Amino acid sequence: MAIPAITRFWKGDFNNAYYTGAAFGTAFLYVVGNDAANRERPALYNIGFDDTFKLSATPANGPLTLSARNTTGVTAAPLTEFYNSRLTRDFLFVAINAACQSGGGSGCIRSLDITSGFPAAGSINNVILNASGGTGTITVDNNNVAAEASRVYFTSQTGNNIVKATQAALQ
Repeated sequence: MAIPAITRFWKGDFNNAYYTGAAFGTAFLYVVGNDAANRERPALYNIGFDDTFKLSATPANGPLTLSARNTTGVTAAPLTEFYNSRLTRDFLFVAINAACQSGGGSGCIRSLDITSGFPAAGSINNVILNASGGTGTITVDNNNVAAEASRVYFTSQTGNNIVKATQAALQ
């Protein structure tokens, strides 16, 4: 698969439309790669399917730069898709290790709403959790409004530990 302008990419995830067997025009694989034209910063892409449900050779959308400042050396964690059936919204969770806010800041976990398609540039500032130094893989556990019923687990890049973050109405 030839993907232009990306020098490396990480494990991606499919949107809910793919998992539920929707038409090929609405199902996408989302990946984070580096946007070579933008100083090697992590960027979001999505890749669609042709009418035989084969993965396209080029991205349908992207790059959407995930770091907030023009900083090199920023990396991202693998993507995690989570469909919130209570809200009927499809989310991507991604972490970056630095440049999380326009004024500085270290790493964070972002949630991107992909229910209606590829997220807009202004949506990257939805920071749900600070994560100094970034994270490894993110896992979402449960979809519940009860106290401490919805959780996000991730590995820390600044130490050898697993972190559990709990919140109601996870989004």
